[in-house]
Amino acid sequence: MKETISIPSDVLVIGGGETGIRAAIEAKRTGAGTVLLVTKGKFGSAGVMFSEITYGWDMQAATGENDPTDNKREHLADILNAAQGTCSEKLAGILTEEAPDRLHDLETLFDMEVYKKPDGTPRQVYGCFSTKDRGYQFTHPDQIKKKVAGGIEKYGVMLRDGIMITELVIRDGRCLGARGISSDGQPFVFPARATVLACGGATGMFKHNFASPGMCGDGYALALRAGCTLANMEFMQFGLGLLEPKYRALFLDRLMYLQPKVKFTYDHHFPCSIQDMLTVHSKHFPFSTIDESYLFDVAVFEETLRNGGKGVAVDLSVIPLEKLQEIPVWDLYYSYFDADKNPYDNELWITTFAHACNGGVAISENAETGVDGLFAAGEMITGPHGANRLGGNMHAACQVFGTRAGKNAAAYAGRVQAPDVSPEFDLPGDRCGLISRDYVEAKRLIADTLWEKANVARSEEGLSQALETIRAQQAILDAGVPRDEHLWHYYELKSTILASEAIVSSARERTESRGGHFRSDYPETESKAYLVKCRLRDGEVRAFRTDTFES
Repeated sequence: MKETISIPSDVLVIGGGETGIRAAIEAKRTGAGTVLLVTKGKFGSAGVMFSEITYGWDMQAATGENDPTDNKREHLADILNAAQGTCSEKLAGILTEEAPDRLHDLETLFDMEVYKKPDGTPRQVYGCFSTKDRGYQFTHPDQIKKKVAGGIEKYGVMLRDGIMITELVIRDGRCLGARGISSDGQPFVFPARATVLACGGATGMFKHNFASPGMCGDGYALALRAGCTLANMEFMQFGLGLLEPKYRALFLDRLMYLQPKVKFTYDHHFPCSIQDMLTVHSKHFPFSTIDESYLFDVAVFEETLRNGGKGVAVDLSVIPLEKLQEIPVWDLYYSYFDADKNPYDNELWITTFAHACNGGVAISENAETGVDGLFAAGEMITGPHGANRLGGNMHAACQVFGTRAGKNAAAYAGRVQAPDVSPEFDLPGDRCGLISRDYVEAKRLIADTLWEKANVARSEEGLSQALETIRAQQAILDAGVPRDEHLWHYYELKSTILASEAIVSSARERTESRGGHFRSDYPETESKAYLVKCRLRDGEVRAFRTDTFES
């Protein structure tokens, strides 16, 4: 193996998306001497913020600017109602309290512009599962990417991209930084006084997903191996997306209200008309058992399984074009398609896509993970949301807890000595002849399994089969350690196995249907809410029930 390169810092931030950028800047602004941002992908393409399917931001903040009847109490009530007893009221309260200030930061720190109506007032929109139009929009993707990413250079944050973090360095219960590798097998060690996990979620592990490139649950795996507790991992968000004519394009929830023609091939037994379900579903993009629209998503998923993955056809041409043009983002949405494959003149073939994770590391109000010197924020964490999450609240959570993580990491770094971390990069086992395709094939098998067995319809039988398949891929890792040029795939598979095990184990433990988690063998919602947490024990993920977010 090549000689290890050591790059020390006061605060190490892992993840180059919205949360990581905000945490790094806040750490620098509040006194950290050296702040290093390490991102797995190329900076400017890693993270959902930079994803090709992102056509703008929608951030919830109860300012009362347009609607004097809206306030932080209303925002909190919406969160608690959507979470159905599975969020932290304390963390949700922090989010609602600080979201307006963090919204203001986007305008002052990054010079970002809120979308305005012709009269000059901000346009606020309804977010999924909300009762008020409190979502502020930043609908210019190029502006968002350029201005937010530009903050790294503006505030003097060091950057290393193209490096996958493979382990957190833990000694005597304290995080001392991390180790990682580049795509060509170059090893790195990053000694740090404080470390922030901002690695995003795990939806990229599913066959059909809206994830950014390389999102395979690395952060959750790092956290579990470091001794952190995860919670709410069963609460994945799924949404309808396109297989054709443009793969991975979102199917706009607003389109449902206009009653497009849906062409099911097989018979599905619904308690109401498809039109009624579409009307209800138009109020929220993610799949949820909160209303009868969940049966529509289940039918789409099941039909996709039965017809060999083709999906379900939707025809928008039955809707007058002028009605579609009244949708605020229709022009932007339409522009994603090639002229000969536009969504009005071509059938849209849809199925269910993994969209986001509502689960993650259970943190304190200071973004502490329970491991000394290790903080977390963004899609890495849970607490501000649970069984359902308000549309626009993920951006609010990224800004609020990204700020808290960076600030508290900087304060922690100022209280401790710089760590002494060995540059040695230990690899288990012996070198062997396995090559990239061995690991890629194992990841593909897990992706297919997760999409089929841990999608919008789950059961004990399917989840047990999924867990068996996932754990069987450990044999690929146990076969030996690959040569340098294949290490990247080795570590991605290692993370994928652990993160997917956390999702499936948690889904097995929740023997009810609640929010975005539907069990066909347990379709009812229990009267008393509980949480499902998981930890790593003896090399396996152990899921268990509890009544509190406290460790």
